[in-house]
Amino acid sequence: MDPNTTTKPTYTLPKDAVFLITGCSSGLGLALSRLIANHPTHRLVATARDQAKLESLLLGNTTKTNDRILILSLDVTSTNSITTALATILTHPGFGRMDVLINNAGHGLMGDTETSLPYHPSVPHSSDAEHAKARAVVEVDFWGAAAMTLHAVRVMREDNARNGGGPQGGLVLQVTSMGGFMGFAGNAYYHAAKFGLEGFTESLSREVRPEWNIHFTIAEPGGIDTNYATSSMSLLANHPAYDAPDSPARVLAAYIDNPEFRRSWSRPENMAKAIYEVVSRGQPIPMRFPLGTVSWQTLRAEADNIVKEFDDMRHLSVSVDSVEQAEHVERVKEFASK
Repeated sequence: MDPNTTTKPTYTLPKDAVFLITGCSSGLGLALSRLIANHPTHRLVATARDQAKLESLLLGNTTKTNDRILILSLDVTSTNSITTALATILTHPGFGRMDVLINNAGHGLMGDTETSLPYHPSVPHSSDAEHAKARAVVEVDFWGAAAMTLHAVRVMREDNARNGGGPQGGLVLQVTSMGGFMGFAGNAYYHAAKFGLEGFTESLSREVRPEWNIHFTIAEPGGIDTNYATSSMSLLANHPAYDAPDSPARVLAAYIDNPEFRRSWSRPENMAKAIYEVVSRGQPIPMRFPLGTVSWQTLRAEADNIVKEFDDMRHLSVSVDSVEQAEHVERVKEFASK
């Protein structure tokens, strides 16, 4: 098999698909929830830590029930919370399956990475409190999404055809960001989590058996005009070595804090429509796709830079090979394809 000519299977979204979306109380998650809720036949499981707030945002003050919308409390870092939510979905009338999981819940962390070392009296500016912030963002953005993904694979493989009256399989969509493909100053732990989630997703997509009909994709938005930069962002303490106004992390923080710049970012409603287009168009699902002009152009430039660096280092890279290693190139490329 030539990995360069591998054809991905198409994904067909069921007409009455059940969408489970995490992190629905604001921004892109809320926009996606409203889009699915307004579809005449899809069913929505919208989740957030604050169920009452989410009910108010999605349902308003109406007392009218909607049997196609299920709103649940969910903490993606808690196994008990995840399993309780899934049990509710699988037993709730009219649901009983999960066709699409959108892992959108996330948290940001910006600041001087050097202050995140756990406290030790010999290490200046080390702090247990700052270290806890670093671990927390990885716990949500990587471990939480990874756990949701693995639970979804089990449901899509074992429960969908048995309980839901539809086909086996489904689609897992990870919302990372540009920061899942390239790194920016002052966001080291956020990038570690998002890079990790992208690698996890690529690997798992090649681990599941094709006959299970489970698809994976990664959405990489650029700037979104939401409150993410304020309410969903934690800050690491300043380190005096990075205090100069022209330090890269300070320059980036000033850009993000500028409301004029934020107003030029993409609207979450437009992002939601683009994501739904990828899910519903009945074509092969890409491994990843940038969202927004800034994301597409920036990531394309980064990819070009990577290719140039690879080409520049080719002579040195291949100089370490034996003949036996070279013979295995096509086999390894095959492992890296699906």
